[in-house]
Amino acid sequence: ESRANDDDVRPRTPVESQITGVWETVLRRRGIGIHDNFFTLGGNSLMALSLMAAIQRQCGLGFRLSEFLQCPTVAGMAACLHGPGTARTVKPILRTTEPGVGSVPATGEQVNLWITHQIVPDAATYNVAYAARLKGRVDPGWLEQALQTVAGRQDILRTRFRLEGTELLQEVVPWTGPGVDWEDLRDVPADERESVLSQRLAAVARIPMAPEVAPLWRFRVLRMGDDDQVLIVVLHHILVDEWSMNLVFAELELAYREASGETVAFPELPVRFSDFADWQRARVDEADQAAD
Repeated sequence: ESRANDDDVRPRTPVESQITGVWETVLRRRGIGIHDNFFTLGGNSLMALSLMAAIQRQCGLGFRLSEFLQCPTVAGMAACLHGPGTARTVKPILRTTEPGVGSVPATGEQVNLWITHQIVPDAATYNVAYAARLKGRVDPGWLEQALQTVAGRQDILRTRFRLEGTELLQEVVPWTGPGVDWEDLRDVPADERESVLSQRLAAVARIPMAPEVAPLWRFRVLRMGDDDQVLIVVLHHILVDEWSMNLVFAELELAYREASGETVAFPELPVRFSDFADWQRARVDEADQAAD
């Protein structure tokens, strides 16, 4: 669709530029205008929650979902954030938990997803599936080692959920696999492989996962040819959003290169997801105290 004046839809301020970048990541599309409606572009309520969390992480700006529903555009968000009496920033997320194992309260978004899962426990509604084409020979041992490295660095990939009294906790547990599942499709006629690939992807994505049982993801590689593979990753949405999934793929690539013998430098992890959960709980407690 053409636009009369591109200058009217491009970000005009640093804040609008930041917000536009987060929108493009969450919606997985480019060229978003500042007056485009989030939901018209394909967004939904779950993606809106991811957007709120990403705005907080990347821009340091607090934004309530109820506010967003009233102004679901980049320009509207920027105006709401910095309008009269509404400009605010949030406290930075700091390291408050130790890596490894342990429990912290679940975030508000995780609680909502957990409650929904209890209503329809056998549904795969909140499975999020990704597929990536891998050209060149992929070594199964290196990929397995890479996955273990990433799971060791990212506690959220070793997390399950449990009730303690009336409080939902996210619990980081030791790594137990299951590792990468491989399937060879080279014996399937070449003109049928893509159809079989689609069937396999749909089948894997439909298998439900219980938040109480870790790991809440599946990795499968379909070997399409000698130098052609498709990596399928299915995760429960309670673990990740669009932004954090991009991080997982970037780290998996680094870890695979390291497993192959290459010297790589992993980025430092200043905070972990459990730190974000602690940070969010502290903000809720502060709001409760202010209301008293």
